[in-house]
Amino acid sequence: MFLLIVLLILFLVGVLLCSLSFLMKKQPGWQMLSLILGGLLTASPFLLAAYLLWLMKTI
Repeated sequence: MFLLIVLLILFLVGVLLCSLSFLMKKQPGWQMLSLILGGLLTASPFLLAAYLLWLMKTI
C-alpha cells in the first residue's frame, strides 16, 4: 500500500511539472528542464511497476 502511495505521488508531481513547463514561456531553459523531469517522473511509476511484474514472473 505504501508503494502505491509513493508511485501515485511521483506520478502527480510529474504531471504537475509537465503542466508548469507549459506556463513558463519566458524561461526556455527552466521550461525544458521542467518538461524533462516531469516526463521522467510521470513515466517512472509505470516503469517500476513493469519491472516489478517482470521480477515476480522470473522468480
